[in-house]
Amino acid sequence: RKQLDSLLYLSDSMQLWLVTVPNRGESPDATYSSLQRQVPSCKLHRFEIPSLVVGTLDSLMALSDDLTKINTQVEAVVRKIERQYAEVAGPEADSLRAANEMTVENFMRNFQWDYARYRYQGRQLPDLVSQVQAMVAKVDDELKKLSVSYNEKLQQLSAVQRKKTTNLITSELEDFLPADTTSRFEFVDSEFMVTILVVVPGQTEADFLKSYEEVGADIAAYGGPDWSASFNPAGLGKDDGNFGPEGNRGRVRGSPVVPGSAVKIFTEGEVHLYSVTVLKGHYEAGYFEGSEFIPGKFVDYSDAVKNAFREKRFTVREFVFDPSKAGGVDGQIDQAKWEVQQTLTTIVRWCRAHFGEVFSGWVHLKVVKGFVESVLRYGLPVDFLAMFVEPNIKREKQQLASLKTGICKVRSDLAANDWEADEEGKDGGGDESDSLPFVFHRFSATG
Repeated sequence: RKQLDSLLYLSDSMQLWLVTVPNRGESPDATYSSLQRQVPSCKLHRFEIPSLVVGTLDSLMALSDDLTKINTQVEAVVRKIERQYAEVAGPEADSLRAANEMTVENFMRNFQWDYARYRYQGRQLPDLVSQVQAMVAKVDDELKKLSVSYNEKLQQLSAVQRKKTTNLITSELEDFLPADTTSRFEFVDSEFMVTILVVVPGQTEADFLKSYEEVGADIAAYGGPDWSASFNPAGLGKDDGNFGPEGNRGRVRGSPVVPGSAVKIFTEGEVHLYSVTVLKGHYEAGYFEGSEFIPGKFVDYSDAVKNAFREKRFTVREFVFDPSKAGGVDGQIDQAKWEVQQTLTTIVRWCRAHFGEVFSGWVHLKVVKGFVESVLRYGLPVDFLAMFVEPNIKREKQQLASLKTGICKVRSDLAANDWEADEEGKDGGGDESDSLPFVFHRFSATG
């Protein structure tokens, strides 16, 4: 049975009750010993509250109300740090530590007031509370900034990973073609010819290979004078139908595509990328208009070639490729992953460094609240025992009843208060702590 109870106490969520009991002239040690005898089923963890400044009754009542709201706000930051740590560190990571590198469980079972951080001599209770609030607000602001930075890094990583999803029409060639592409395949870029890339859907690949040599059959001009047979320098430039504007190169038309030049260089899914060599264009000869010579001009085929392939439902891409940048998207992904990991490491270290400070501040707030409620309930002079009770969550209801009975036996005067509280409870007023004859506050030390 004891082994089973031990396992139950090791639950992921540590439930605790903050309880105070008046000493009524006895020493705290005597009160504690009496409770241990009366409530053997509960684990009682006694702690000392320093001689805090009481102040006025009005200030205590106002602070009691404020502490309820402040406690909720501070606990929200504690839970936020826990969630952020769990998200980035993973389930196998070490648990966050409370102050002095103690586990949360040990910190609560051995709680001691932090006299170095929370000096109480001559300080009003609201000052102590404000100190905790200021510290927690600063930590919360830092956590928000870290969280924003982490989300930005994740978005950047997602953006570069989307670039890795190859689209043969829109993706940069360096994002998917290997660096040795130019050495494995022949790419031409001369005065008269250039290699272009054609994106071919898989279902039309066969048609492409049959017809690509005839694409744009009316684009390239192959006509003009027969220079070998009728070359006559004396007639060059004259309007005799053989040279100049009358030497019509367009009399003979054909495709600018070099036959047999199509080579498949890449495939992504059901889409293929072919290289095709085409003529860049042709020159029109110059001629004289009277005594003025009109220079010849170059007729560019590039736009006409693109349109011709587009009419066949093929997309033309220019071959713009820098081998030194090949695989660049992989490098960007690696860099983005590294930045995400660095941010994760920073967050993990930050959570470990600040959790104990915030958690300790939160517990000190609870102790202050317990002090305030004890003074309001038990009166002056300040003389009560404070403890954290660690219940067995499987038998929590029974143990609370046992604790109540035990405290009433040790302090019989509280039994009368218990009867009055029960009468008020019948009217539906008050919460759980109001229905008990002693100061009681239930909370979870771990999220």
